[in-house]
Amino acid sequence: MLNADQFIEKINPQGRDLKRIREAYDYGLSRHEGQLRKFSGLPYFIHPIRVALIVRDHDDDIIIASLLHDVVEDTNATIADIESRFGLKVASLVKGMTKTDDTTIFEAIDSVIDQYPEIVMIKIADRIDNLSDNFDKLADSTKQRYKEETPMIIEYAESRGLNELTQELKHLYAKILE
Repeated sequence: MLNADQFIEKINPQGRDLKRIREAYDYGLSRHEGQLRKFSGLPYFIHPIRVALIVRDHDDDIIIASLLHDVVEDTNATIADIESRFGLKVASLVKGMTKTDDTTIFEAIDSVIDQYPEIVMIKIADRIDNLSDNFDKLADSTKQRYKEETPMIIEYAESRGLNELTQELKHLYAKILE
C-alpha cells in the first residue's frame, strides 16, 4: 500500500493543497484501520487510494472525496465530520457515494448530482477498482448487483461526457460478462 508521501507523489503535487490531501489520507487511513478488503485480505484503505489515483487529474476536492468515499458507509464517521474537516463540497461528494439501508447508490448520487456532477467520476473510479479487484471471488449476490448496476453507471457517465473513464469501465464490464 502506498504511504502518504508515495500517494502524494503519484497525484502530481504541483499546485495542490497537500496539507488537506495528506489530512484526508491520514483521516481515511485511521478510519479504515483494521478493515480488510473482502476476499483479497489486503488493507481496505488500498481501495480508496486506488480510486483517488484514477481521478488524480481532477481537483483536490475530487481526490479528497475519493480517499473518503467509504468512511461514512463503513465506519462511525459522519457527513458532519467530513464537512467540518474538509468542507461542504467534499462532504456532499462523500454523501453522494454513501448508500444506506434506506437509499440505493443511485438515490445517493441523485441527491447531489445537480450541484456536484463530479460525483459520477468518483463512482466510475470506484466501480473500475471494484471490478478489477478479485471480482471472480465476490459473492454471487454482489456479482449480480454489479452486473445490474454497471450499465446504469455507464449511462450516467456517458450522459456527462466522461468518455475516457467510461471506456475503461465498459471494457471491465465486458470481461465480467464473459
